[in-house]
Amino acid sequence: MKMMLKRVWKVRYMIRKYEFYPEFQDLFEYDGNNEIELVRIKGGRSIRRDWFVFGSMDEALIFFNGPITNKKAYSVTGSVTGL
Repeated sequence: MKMMLKRVWKVRYMIRKYEFYPEFQDLFEYDGNNEIELVRIKGGRSIRRDWFVFGSMDEALIFFNGPITNKKAYSVTGSVTGL
């Protein structure tokens, strides 16, 4: 008896948004889940990586699509620095 294997391809869509500042740039990545990843880039290198975890996908999407002024007020704890 010959077994048929079914391939399952998972496609991951990533939405990215950049914010540019004189000393660094922030990259926000949203993949449709309830988390948004923030990567701070300086001199072409990733110097900080943080995650925002929301209670639902809708909250994450509202934050991601909201105006930039909302993101400037965030406070991040538990970040990984020096990457």
